[in-house]
Amino acid sequence: MKIKEEYKGKTIITYDSILGQRKIEVDKIHPAQYKHYQTIGIGYIFEADSVTISYKGIEEDLEGDVNTEKEIIKKPVRTKPNATASKRRTKTNVPK
Repeated sequence: MKIKEEYKGKTIITYDSILGQRKIEVDKIHPAQYKHYQTIGIGYIFEADSVTISYKGIEEDLEGDVNTEKEIIKKPVRTKPNATASKRRTKTNVPK
């Protein structure tokens, strides 16, 4: 990152409710510390890199895909546990 010409040679004073006033001399800023200065709110003093992103489209024959059927995926069926299958003691199981 490069520092903008309009901020060179100036001192920036920022206020933070925890740290109070901070004086930052722009000439002493190293551009490698861009992320730090951006997090404290003075990232505007740096020039943005002109990064161009180019995308290439993919040309496919979509007409062949129109008539194909899609496979239907069914949700798994959840079954409740059987209430009569519990291992409770009944009067017929209890020894006399």
